[in-house]
Amino acid sequence: MHLLKELPAIFPSIDVHRIRYISWVQLWDGEKMLAQTTLSAGTMGNAPSQVEVDLYIVPTKSMKLMAHAFCTKHGLWQSNEVAVEVAE
Repeated sequence: MHLLKELPAIFPSIDVHRIRYISWVQLWDGEKMLAQTTLSAGTMGNAPSQVEVDLYIVPTKSMKLMAHAFCTKHGLWQSNEVAVEVAE
């Protein structure tokens, strides 16, 4: 499931004035952070690139998942909430 469809597909890792990149991606269930990955500038050779992050969880209860990402150029991005139902 892709929660951050709102993010533009390509972010330049570097430009003339300052480094711009996705700094981190988090997965949330309401107010509880379930997972996070942190990215470093220049990991793709300072060329425009698209990075895909997979965060794996095993839900034991129904959840309302939301992804957050921070871009050093565009700021905080938030996905739409996605309901995950777990049969009991």
